[in-house]
Amino acid sequence: MFFGTNFLFKICYFWTAMLPAYIIILLKKHDELKCLSLNFFNISISIEAILLPVFIIFTLFSLFYLLCKIKRTEEKKTGQLEITINFNVEKDKNDTVDNYGFYTVNPNLMEYLLSIVVTSGITSLDLSQSLYIQLFIFVVVQILLLLYVLNSSDPIPNLLLVICRKDIVSVEDRLFIICDRSILKQRLYGFKKIIPFSSRDARNRLFVFKKEG
Repeated sequence: MFFGTNFLFKICYFWTAMLPAYIIILLKKHDELKCLSLNFFNISISIEAILLPVFIIFTLFSLFYLLCKIKRTEEKKTGQLEITINFNVEKDKNDTVDNYGFYTVNPNLMEYLLSIVVTSGITSLDLSQSLYIQLFIFVVVQILLLLYVLNSSDPIPNLLLVICRKDIVSVEDRLFIICDRSILKQRLYGFKKIIPFSSRDARNRLFVFKKEG
């Protein structure tokens, strides 16, 4: 799904997509983290006091970056890179534009949350009594998931973007279009232009609708 996109976009998207798992582990390990501390110049600072602000700041940064990146891509002038697709149920009379009358919105979101996000946040906590080992296992699991995501064409639902009214439209599991929910209040129809997030990789399947006007 992320082929050709820049590394920061991949990291920010993955972080926000996995956010429920990170919240789960922070809540479950709240008491243990509160007891751990670091000493700087004879001043004891709780690890939780360091971790929580960093967690919040990076989450807000990731969300802000994604929303800005989506907006910039919608307004980008790409010329030949734009793709015109037909959302009418009936085919184009001249048969010059591919027909995509059927689509789904935020496909597999619940399945992803329950089977991947929540599981990765809970399972790693039950494999050892040691907090350090639990955190190490959790980080390893996240790295493996990230490597899979970076090298897969599967769509990755993102609950935080959904909360911000940004949905993923899946067109026949071939094109994945991030768009504002206001566009979907009425069924998509007619001819729409979409812009790829990447022009450098032929495997790219992530798009946005071109902003009209």
